[in-house]
Amino acid sequence: MSLKKLTGSLAVMLLLASMATAQENIDTLIESELPALVTTYKSLHASPELSYAEEKTAAFLAQELRSLGFTVTERIGKYDQPGLVSYGLVAVLKNGDGPTVWVRSDLDGLPVTEETGLPYASHVKVKGSS
Repeated sequence: MSLKKLTGSLAVMLLLASMATAQENIDTLIESELPALVTTYKSLHASPELSYAEEKTAAFLAQELRSLGFTVTERIGKYDQPGLVSYGLVAVLKNGDGPTVWVRSDLDGLPVTEETGLPYASHVKVKGSS
């Protein structure tokens, strides 16, 4: 085997080994974070807020993002209807030069009666809902 092929083979083996290690690290991270993520999911699911009223959900998300090192700006956005407060967020995590990733998400829940029977099912009632 030529030195060039051997070097190439070693590079591929090192890459595969680092990918396997990275996958193990990702799997370990997911396993360690999953209980907290499920708790957060259940908490948010049990207490949905409708459009124009996502105050607690936005505050929770802002706090979580800040704890992860993001710079957070709250109450971003504007509605055409006077008197409505926008609970939009912008969070920036600086990580040096390079591409920027933008993520957009809705925070509002739907005004439906949940009949799943799950222990974390929403029992929130709002005016005008059954």
